[in-house]
Amino acid sequence: MTGYVLIGDLESKNNFVANFIKKEDISSYNLFDYKEILKIPEVREIKKLLSKKAFSGKRRLFIIRDATIAAQNALLKTLEELPEDTYFIFLEETILIPTILSRVRLLKFERKKPRIDRDLETILGNFISGKKDLSSALLLADRLFSQNPNLTLNDLTLCLREILFKQIKQGDLEKTNFVLRFLKSLYQYIPLTDSNNLNKRLALERILLEIAS
Repeated sequence: MTGYVLIGDLESKNNFVANFIKKEDISSYNLFDYKEILKIPEVREIKKLLSKKAFSGKRRLFIIRDATIAAQNALLKTLEELPEDTYFIFLEETILIPTILSRVRLLKFERKKPRIDRDLETILGNFISGKKDLSSALLLADRLFSQNPNLTLNDLTLCLREILFKQIKQGDLEKTNFVLRFLKSLYQYIPLTDSNNLNKRLALERILLEIAS
């Protein structure tokens, strides 16, 4: 079949692999994911596997994240003569020798620019420009999550960065400092909400109460 080298950000690579496994109907029995550095013993194991048909007569996939130069050289002939039921995916192009790269297809993923929610940016901008007391802070949290229950602190961070750049250009020191405090608090809470240890809305309310005057 075919060997691929994926070039781009980790999220795009992971999405491609997940979709590829689903599209090609590759079962867990036929999926060989080498998370450690591939060395000669693992190459011998791969060649032994390739000497047999895939489980249940289906296709199989080998995922390689890193490999020694010796292991790559040992794989050259294998990549030239891949069985019809076999795919290879290399997740890191920078570690591969030119002779490997010449035997596989390079798939490059363009990094997607984060999409700014302009409505969210407007709401935050109005809060920053207005009266930043405790009541306004709680009303802001209520409005944000009523409008978008799936709102994340990362969404807020993205919009606040846009607002920060605008405030810096305008030379508004007071608002710039407020946004910086807001961002600093968000960065502290993001790991907690990402690990599901803290409710996002409660986290935002705590942040707003901390920074409100």
